[in-house]
Amino acid sequence: MTYFWIAQIGFLFSCCDFGGANTNAWSGCPQDRHSQSVCPNGWISFEAACYVFISFPTATFANAQTGCTSRGALLLNIQTMEQHRFVSDWLQANALDRAMRWFTAGTMLNSPFGEFIWTGYPVESRNIPPNLYSLWFDKPPTAADQPTYPVERNKLVYGTNGTAWGWYIDVPSQARGYICQAKSLFANKLLPQSNPFDYGQMDSNNIYRGPCFVEQPVDAW
Repeated sequence: MTYFWIAQIGFLFSCCDFGGANTNAWSGCPQDRHSQSVCPNGWISFEAACYVFISFPTATFANAQTGCTSRGALLLNIQTMEQHRFVSDWLQANALDRAMRWFTAGTMLNSPFGEFIWTGYPVESRNIPPNLYSLWFDKPPTAADQPTYPVERNKLVYGTNGTAWGWYIDVPSQARGYICQAKSLFANKLLPQSNPFDYGQMDSNNIYRGPCFVEQPVDAW
């Protein structure tokens, strides 16, 4: 591998290895999360899971469940604040329609009334941890609200209040975007959502990509 040092900029990158026909210095970067991810194309890796955000076509809650299972996944289940930040950061950067809300696996129980769980998950991972209650923009109803509460409002959805992303309570019949999630352990069973950069090519070494920056820039003086 041949390295060039650009003194004024301070970048070290790999380029132009003429030493062998089987090595392409432009074919991928060691720290490229897209080329290194265990998740299939179109899925996003975070910690030990793969995620896909479906904004079109929108779906009712039942169809969103089917959409996730057909891809080999389940609707989103949030267990940590770090996981929430990952989801909210993605939505903040990529959600074009800020009025759109996104289905998760969150569903309200009739008994005890007002309690939400992550439906479809095993007992040990279906409860919502108490430290996530601050994410609610719509406060869950209490037993005192039950006589007048609209029974169809029983789904936990992601939405924005204009400054942050959090949780609202919505109806299952409204078509929404939705978020699917699966353990990375089962990534080989997930349905790819896009074609890789080498799609249709017999030899990926012949596909040229940008240079790999292997050292961050520093002042040269």
